[in-house]
Formats: sequence, structure tokens, C-alpha cells
Amino acid sequence: MGPPHPSVGRRPLSELPPADPSPTADAGPTPGPHGFPRVPWGPRQLGLGLLLLAPALLAAFAVLVGVELGLRAVGVLGPHARTGSAVAVGGLNFLFDLLIYAAALVVVFYLAVWRPHGSWAALGLRRTTVGPILLMPPLALAIQFGGGLVSQVVATALHAGHNPQTCAVRLGFGNLVVLAVVAVGVVAPIAEELIFRGFIYGGLRQRMPWAAAALLSALVFTAFHAPSVQGYVLVLAPTLLLAGFVLAAVYERTRSLLPGMVLHASFNLIAIAAIYATGLGTHCR
Repeated sequence: MGPPHPSVGRRPLSELPPADPSPTADAGPTPGPHGFPRVPWGPRQLGLGLLLLAPALLAAFAVLVGVELGLRAVGVLGPHARTGSAVAVGGLNFLFDLLIYAAALVVVFYLAVWRPHGSWAALGLRRTTVGPILLMPPLALAIQFGGGLVSQVVATALHAGHNPQTCAVRLGFGNLVVLAVVAVGVVAPIAEELIFRGFIYGGLRQRMPWAAAALLSALVFTAFHAPSVQGYVLVLAPTLLLAGFVLAAVYERTRSLLPGMVLHASFNLIAIAAIYATGLGTHCR
């Protein structure tokens, strides 16, 4: 007897079930209960993050104090400081920003990546198209303009003085424009988007709709900036709330932090350019 015909014992191709997708294929993030990508943390981990943040910040402050005491011991800082003290002050403030953000990012990394054996993609570090990124600088201008108008109205109503953030930049970095640009225009946008949108907004979205999560994360974002603006917080609150809400909406829409980082950086760089190009803050002491 000859070999069986190839069709004997086989089902037609039209009756075969579809092949399973390759395990290595990029199927995208798994949707959560409210349509947002599921992440391995939620409000409970956000509360734990607040508890862990305190010792992390204390460690950061301890390092900063040690560096400052060392600079004072060698005469770079203090009432009898030698030439170059302005550079030392700028460098010290730059180090302060790096340490604060590093402390917060260590907590975020522990709770969102290391502890649950997750990845940075869960925090929003995903690729996106060029289109949304190109829209971010004009959107930053719109936020600056709209928020600035509201803040000006509030400042007039409250008889508020100058914006302390302007003085913070001028006194903190002086004429060291490069340090100011890197700290405010690069480090802050990357770190704050990972913290406030990637971690906080992403965790809140596991339990609530996007608008509620965006508003709550924007309130936390505004509260974080309150110490740097002191009593001026009521004046800048509209701009900060608007920026925080829009940044969360951009993340919600694109599922990537990259457009938000560009928007945040554009927003901050516009402010830096205004401070140094117009001489704002030169009166600060």
C-alpha cells in the first residue's frame, strides 16, 4: 500500500483555529478596571510611598548639609567666602534639586518597579508618535498665557507682591543660566512626570475615572510646589492646577510620559527664558 494522501487525517485550513499570538509580540499594556493600563500599585502603595519619602528626604538633606558644611570649612561659603562663592551657591542648589528628586525617585522605583518586579514602561516610559510631541511647546505657551492671566487677576485682588519662584531661580542660580536650564528645564520635568503622572496618577487611575485622578494628582502637584512659592501659592495655584491637570490628560491620551515631559520642559523653559531675558528677579535679596 502506498503512503497516505497528504489530505487524509488533516482538517482544511479554513477550519483550523487562529494561531496564538507570539509570546514575544508587543500586545501593549493590559487595560485596568477603568480602561487605563493596569499597574502593580494603587492608592495603598501611594500612602506607603509618603511614609517612605520622609527617611529618603532626611538622607538627602543630610548629604546636602554635609556638603555645605564642607564648603564653609574651606571658605567657599560664608561671610568671608572667597571668589567663586556664587558658583558654589549655584552648584549647591543644583545638588539640592538632584538629591530631592533622587530621593523621591528611589521610593517610586522601589514601589513601582523593584518590589513588584515591574518595569519602567508601567510608569509611562513608552514610545509614542511624533505628532503629540510637536504639539507640546504651543500648548505650553497657551498654559503660560492663560494661567498667567488668571494669576495676575488673583495677585491684583490679593495685593500680592512679586513671585517668589522668580527670586528662587535668581538667588539659587544667579547668572549660571546653564545650571538653571538643566535643573528647571530638564531634571525637574523628567523627575516630576515620573512621580506625579507616572506613579501618582497611574496609581489613582486604578481606582477612579481619569478626570478625578487628574484633578487629585494636580492638587498634589500644586501642594508640592507650595513651599517654593510661600504665601504666593494662592496666586500661582490656578496655573499649577491647570498645568497638572493638562499633563495628566496628555498622559491619559497618549499613554506615554514623553509628550508630558516635553510639555513640562517647554513650560519651565519659557519661564526661565522670561526671567533671564527680561531681568526679572534682579531686585531679589
